[in-house]
Amino acid sequence: MFLGLSFRADRRGAWATLVLFTLRPLATVLFALGLAGMLAALLERDLGTALALASGACAALVVQLASAKTSLAISARMVDRTGRLVDGELQQLLHHRRTLEHYHDPALLDTLEVVRAERPRLTEGADVTGLIAGTLLRLGCTVTVAAFATGWLLLVPAASAVSYACTLRAERARQRGREAAAEAARLRAEYFALGTDPDHRDELRLTGGRAFTLARHHAHGRASERIRARGAWAGFAWSALGALVLAAAYGAGIAALTGSLRDGSTSVVTGLAALLLLSSVTALTGALIRYASALSDSLRVTRLLLEIRGRLEETELPAAPAGARRVITLRGATFRYPGAGAPALDAVDLTLRPGRVYALVGANGSGKSTLVQVLAGLLPPTSGTVEGGPCVDPRRRGAASLVSQDFARFEFALADSVALGSEDATASDRARAYRDSGLAELLDQGRLEDGTRLGRSFPDGTELSGGQWQRIAVARGLLPDGVGLLMFDEPTSAVDPLAEDRLLSDLAAWARRTARAASGVAVVVTHRLSMVREVDEVILLDRGRVLAVGPHEDLLAHPLYRELYGAQRRAYARGSESSLATTQENKESR
Repeated sequence: MFLGLSFRADRRGAWATLVLFTLRPLATVLFALGLAGMLAALLERDLGTALALASGACAALVVQLASAKTSLAISARMVDRTGRLVDGELQQLLHHRRTLEHYHDPALLDTLEVVRAERPRLTEGADVTGLIAGTLLRLGCTVTVAAFATGWLLLVPAASAVSYACTLRAERARQRGREAAAEAARLRAEYFALGTDPDHRDELRLTGGRAFTLARHHAHGRASERIRARGAWAGFAWSALGALVLAAAYGAGIAALTGSLRDGSTSVVTGLAALLLLSSVTALTGALIRYASALSDSLRVTRLLLEIRGRLEETELPAAPAGARRVITLRGATFRYPGAGAPALDAVDLTLRPGRVYALVGANGSGKSTLVQVLAGLLPPTSGTVEGGPCVDPRRRGAASLVSQDFARFEFALADSVALGSEDATASDRARAYRDSGLAELLDQGRLEDGTRLGRSFPDGTELSGGQWQRIAVARGLLPDGVGLLMFDEPTSAVDPLAEDRLLSDLAAWARRTARAASGVAVVVTHRLSMVREVDEVILLDRGRVLAVGPHEDLLAHPLYRELYGAQRRAYARGSESSLATTQENKESR
């Protein structure tokens, strides 16, 4: 899959990148050979041969420069296309499932976060492979030429690896010194800030604190310098060791090459070419190590992507006819979030009948939102079954509609944000959704229109309040016509109290009309128990269990329901009295 992503995104670009990155170093080798031959011909006073070899060297240099620019342009286009492919594949993996329980799996989310953060590594398949192949080819040519000159020159590539390792150790030593000195450096900076802050000048002057802060500043500064110096000296020692090893290798190799040239066992061309090529062997060694590290990172992220793919694979279930409308029955439905001690839903038995509106109530953490997601088909029961209903597939719009309290703010044009994914939505459909969600008032006032661009993603975007964003989410949920399962999960959590009662009443009436007309089921989760008078039945949840189902008047006999209803009535009564008192005080003050 590592190289496969590059070839799937841009086959010709991937092949071109591999070939150019692999063969481009040959032009550098040919340039060195031509230059060495030219110098040797000049020593022999063979001007014709020298001119021909110089022309060849220049041609190799031109090819090297031209292929570098061309290969980088092709690689950049291939990387961009691979990036788009990877982004699309990640989205496809996450959204192709019928259920969304993977969004509650901490291990999978951690893996996904790593892949999202490091997804550029997935675009480097052909890129890094070509770079490694080209570097290895150039190193191989260098070693071959050096071996023909004298075996002693092979010490230079080996010493280059040792020198590069010493360079890495030197940088780590300096970094450790900087980290060890960080506390002292921070304290020095804090004492400097304290001693120069105008807000502290009076106390520092009167108490003699200026001398104290200055002394502490100097002390921490000297400590920081000492610690940094130790790291710098350790780094210098490692750098010096690497340089000595490399110098010794060059010295031994050149001495052996000189002897070979003297006795005629090595030609001048071979000796000069070996020296020219060996001059960059340290840089090549470092580049090869960096490319190998990049390859390792790319393979690691690729394995994580394959792990996500393997965990998200699922067998597609055949969809039921779109028009199916049956009783929704939950039998022992249980759902437990990964790592949770207790189930969010615990053996729920529940029957929801077509054409009826249900209110789902209970204290915080009772499992209301989880039950809604299970009904919507977004979460599969850990055990038990969900039978009947519209045979929901969340990817098929119209089977179910959910307006959640965790609504999304899609920063598109208003019409696109409301009709998201519904290409067949007409202007009259949107007008109906605007009206039923309470957005029509804003459109009538001229504050919004179909083409208004929302949010800060656009230079001319219109920023909205939390309540206005939620009304757009409500309109999006109300747009589909003939919905089999209609759900509202705290649909007014961001709406101001003055508009909340009216919107809830309108939603209840709309849900009742829709449920009756489409023989569907409507479920409303709300903290406003005053709304329960407008629904057909109330479902009372507590700690993941259904305690009671029935009309509001019948449930008042249940102690928990009566307590919840009474507590809320008292709270709203106190709020109303407080509001009236405040109004009266304002009148008296005027």
